[in-house]
Amino acid sequence: MDSGAIYIATQNDDVRIEDNYIHDINGPTYNRGIFADDGTSNVTIRRNRIENVKNHFALDIDPRSAWKMLRRKERKVNYVHENVVVEDNEVSGRVRVPKK
Repeated sequence: MDSGAIYIATQNDDVRIEDNYIHDINGPTYNRGIFADDGTSNVTIRRNRIENVKNHFALDIDPRSAWKMLRRKERKVNYVHENVVVEDNEVSGRVRVPKK
């Protein structure tokens, strides 16, 4: 279920996913080019080219809130999807990015 050619966990310290060419991702279920798990924060996804991803989203920022993340003492953000930048990507296929 949690899969992607590039997979990003929930809380991060300034992760940058830039200038990748992701293509021909295929399998039995839930394939993704780039997948950022629920409540992802502190991530920049920029200038990536994604094409030919079968069965699911080519670019997927999970819209769920990851409520446990916000209740941890060591949390790195005050709200989910904080400091998430998605720009200048060339995506052929389905995209799911939460609205701010």
